[in-house]
Amino acid sequence: MRQYATAAGFARLLGRSPSLVRNVECGITRRWDALALLIEQKTKVSRQWLLSSPKEGDPIQDVRGKPWVPARYLDPLAPRDNMPDWRFLLHEDPTSIPDLIAKTIRAQLILELSFALENGISNMVSLFFRMGTFANPGLKSVLNDQRNRVENSMGNRVWSRSPDQGKHQDLDLEARYGIHLNSLTLEQMERVLQGEGVGWASKLQHLPEEGILADAAKFYAKRYPNSQSSEMDDDELTDSET
Repeated sequence: MRQYATAAGFARLLGRSPSLVRNVECGITRRWDALALLIEQKTKVSRQWLLSSPKEGDPIQDVRGKPWVPARYLDPLAPRDNMPDWRFLLHEDPTSIPDLIAKTIRAQLILELSFALENGISNMVSLFFRMGTFANPGLKSVLNDQRNRVENSMGNRVWSRSPDQGKHQDLDLEARYGIHLNSLTLEQMERVLQGEGVGWASKLQHLPEEGILADAAKFYAKRYPNSQSSEMDDDELTDSET
């Protein structure tokens, strides 16, 4: 935070002149709506809060109207809830970062596929596309190998499917897969996903009362209110978020 504590440092963050920042701070510049919008875009501090003439010592509000946490918006590598200290890992154990991120993304995809949610998957693909991940020469061989494997394994299933295949049957999943829906692990979810197909969890007549499926359904119902997960029984959904 020290680098942004002066008018010159904050001006560098905003890409504006230090004199403009000083003039706003001292009240010389009265109309600074455009600068407030820029501050919100750069720091996620609410421009409405900024323009409301807050008193000295008032808690800073973020764009959600909640207390602003500098590390969350100005230092993405800082430790936060349920996340490691990325900066420490970067210096002390950098090879653990790819595996940790890969496992996290894999877990997220298993959950999203189980509920047939395209939003999160499309966001991930779009992000990787913008980063140039799929065009990276070092990853082309990996992508080609995966594409060939998928094409070879899926070809017969796609072309030989009968009209009745692929339809969800109201099966006793616990008996069929030897699982307990209230205490599923990600590995067990992946196994059911392979057997039942995309969206198997959203097709259940009754969600379990607790466990990863119940927590995920509540989370997705709030994040994607128009998605399939929100069509589940109202009794299974609450306002609490995972």
